[in-house]
Amino acid sequence: MKYVIVKDKKIKKINKDERLEFNGYFFHPQKNKKNLLRVKKIIIISPNMTEAIIKKKLVIQINSLLAILKTLEEDDTGSSDIIQESLIKCERLKIMIVNKYLKYLGKEFSNLTLKKLQIIANQLQNKLYNNFEKEYIFASIEEFDKNTKRGR
Repeated sequence: MKYVIVKDKKIKKINKDERLEFNGYFFHPQKNKKNLLRVKKIIIISPNMTEAIIKKKLVIQINSLLAILKTLEEDDTGSSDIIQESLIKCERLKIMIVNKYLKYLGKEFSNLTLKKLQIIANQLQNKLYNNFEKEYIFASIEEFDKNTKRGR
């Protein structure tokens, strides 16, 4: 069953209708608390509210990527696994913006967000490349040391 909450000037009522179809941004709430109404799906029809929710969600995810990037900058011995996971997360976020959120966000904000994510992805790729380069240099030095110690 689907319910619509309608707010009149004086009366607040809930209309029940089986044939309701809404076009809007939907999401599923994370957790239901005890003794409360269980909600499986929330559909937001208002474009302003949809845009505000998506912007807040994107800013939180970008800030988490920036925090990871900051810790990688401070710690030179960053694991390549962490860098790869962050790079995958960044690429997924870019794809999600293009496929899912582009119709809800304005062109200006979406372009700006995609540019930010591209800069973050470039930094992560540079870190990953430098990390692999260091590992290759250390491996070749160790191999050289093994080969030179085998003498007469």
